Amino acid sequence: MGPVNEIPYLIKAKNGEHWFLMNQLFGVLSAEVAASLGISSRVEAARELFERETAVYKPLKAYQDTEDVDASDARRDKSYRRFDLGVQSAELSDDTSVADAAKRVRFVLNQMSKKLTVKAYAEETAEIFDLIDKLEKDHSEDVETIGQTANLAALKEANEAFNEIYKRRTEEMQAREEAGTVEQIRPQVDEAVRYVICLLNALYFYYLDIAPDAEKLAEVKGVISQFNGCVLQFRKTLARRGIGSASDKEEVNPEEDTTPDGTETPDTETPGGEDTETPDGEGGEQTTPTDPGTGEVESPEVI
Repeated sequence: MGPVNEIPYLIKAKNGEHWFLMNQLFGVLSAEVAASLGISSRVEAARELFERETAVYKPLKAYQDTEDVDASDARRDKSYRRFDLGVQSAELSDDTSVADAAKRVRFVLNQMSKKLTVKAYAEETAEIFDLIDKLEKDHSEDVETIGQTANLAALKEANEAFNEIYKRRTEEMQAREEAGTVEQIRPQVDEAVRYVICLLNALYFYYLDIAPDAEKLAEVKGVISQFNGCVLQFRKTLARRGIGSASDKEEVNPEEDTTPDGTETPDTETPGGEDTETPDGEGGEQTTPTDPGTGEVESPEVI
């Protein structure tokens, strides 16, 4: 049993592949394990970065799926048209009191924008709230006279329901914007995880040679074994896509890729490649990471 294996080609991993690997690694390094090994602060710092990646990569369904918004808007539009048609019907009534009440309600409706139901979501929502407020305050008896109290209540409920869905989606969009993009956060996650790996490898050699401790060494070996299992699975996943190999044998440093004519290919890739749904990891040998907080090189040498 040796130190933690390198994690090659992280820059080439799709976002889903990257997220799955990191989720596995942090599953191995629980808060209890990190505390026992004395590396809690570094693990928690890395975990916080990964949580930001998760927030960006796996947004809530209410933001990701616009069907709820569209369906709620369609329901509201139907409620508005139903109320409007009810007023039109009352305007044609032979009962003078009903027709007069309908005219007063129509006056309020005519103050709304034309083609209200095709307005922008926010504008339509605001105007319907205003309409309902005016009718409830000044024309509740007229609405009752023309028999549209239930339809007005249904319109109010539909508008409030839409507003809740739309507000939630807006908040989630803002949260995503503040969290950044996958391309921005992944390199930070990778650097923080490399630092943790350096610590694990340092602990391995510390308890093996510098301050021999069979019990602590066994604990570190257990974590390293699980880490290496996750890395092996990750390598196999990439290998199936033709990236690298599933073992150390026949490994090619991705930073030394060349074009068919033998010239060096400049590395211009960003995390995730062209696939916006899943990312690709950084290749080659691990380097000694910088301190995510200070930018200084503080980590133990990677073996």
